[in-house]
Amino acid sequence: LNCLINPSCTIKGTRNEEAKMDTKLLDECLAVQRVIDPNVTIEQKEVTKIFDEVVEKTGKNKNSMMQDILAGRKTEIDFLTGFIRRIGEEHGVDVSRSRELEQQVKT
Repeated sequence: LNCLINPSCTIKGTRNEEAKMDTKLLDECLAVQRVIDPNVTIEQKEVTKIFDEVVEKTGKNKNSMMQDILAGRKTEIDFLTGFIRRIGEEHGVDVSRSRELEQQVKT
């Protein structure tokens, strides 16, 4: 879920309550999950439900990535969308959205 919430809220400078589901990014995450372990199945609908619950419960929070940026610290982007991008690229999965978010957070 951090892959879905943290980069976009950080780029926009918003709290978690402003997070919107990025279905392209979710599709990339699920595709990489299937590459890592095809025996684990999770559907987009399940993730979306959990996403909505987390956004509601943590709505007033500034996520950890945004806090890192504000404090001038290195972010966890390499371990979130960067991980999705690397594994996806190694296995021929389209990870263009992950790459885009990773680049935006780093600039």
